[in-house]
Amino acid sequence: MSTRTFAFALVSVLTAAALTACSSATDAEAEHASFAIEGEELAISMESGGDIALRAGDVDQVEVTRWFTGGSDEASWELTGDQLTLAVDCGFLSSCEVRYEVVVPRTVAVLVRGSNADVLATGFEEPLDIVTENGTITVEDVAGDLSLRSTSGHQQATGLTAQRVDAQASSGAIDLLVTEAPSRLAVATENGAVSVQLPAAAYALSVQTDSGSIESSITDDPRSPRTIEVITENGDITLTRSGLNRPESRSARL
Repeated sequence: MSTRTFAFALVSVLTAAALTACSSATDAEAEHASFAIEGEELAISMESGGDIALRAGDVDQVEVTRWFTGGSDEASWELTGDQLTLAVDCGFLSSCEVRYEVVVPRTVAVLVRGSNADVLATGFEEPLDIVTENGTITVEDVAGDLSLRSTSGHQQATGLTAQRVDAQASSGAIDLLVTEAPSRLAVATENGAVSVQLPAAAYALSVQTDSGSIESSITDDPRSPRTIEVITENGDITLTRSGLNRPESRSARL
């Protein structure tokens, strides 16, 4: 094969791969599966990326809907014990997209681990633990203990009534809207701003940043059993009492 012919063939293959990549999971046909679990804990492992919308609902089994642009032999879902594994393998020159919707029984505590995935979780009353390597985390209306960890990506939570909240990010901002005073809230970032809105109450505050400003309108009472701890290496910290728009500002180095 001549150099010119080889180059033409290579361009043709790459063009075909690019066209395949243009298909979106939004346009794919929905597939459904149900998984029966015996316990009250579920670990979801997303081995090959893909966005996931997760919610607690009035169901007896774990209900999964998948939208996938690849072939049927390139995607799998399997429940082993209390672990649900969601995986895709699209090969070297092909490209595919996948997204999931997962509904779990309301009595089940959930742990989600994903990479290159955006995670949305709503309506949980039991403990919820989300870990991502690269992707945003969005949480709405959660009453159970909440733990969020991400390597790179924005974390946002609203409607929190959890008594214990823990959020950590290596790179990315964290925004929390808490509607019921927690007993403990801890937030830490290496590179990213933190914004927390809290109900009116006295809290024992521990707030520190190596590089950034600190603004707070929260009442600090070292004797309070409710503790708030916020630490950033590089990022502003804003603590706001619900309904107030202008918290007092103080230097990060004081």
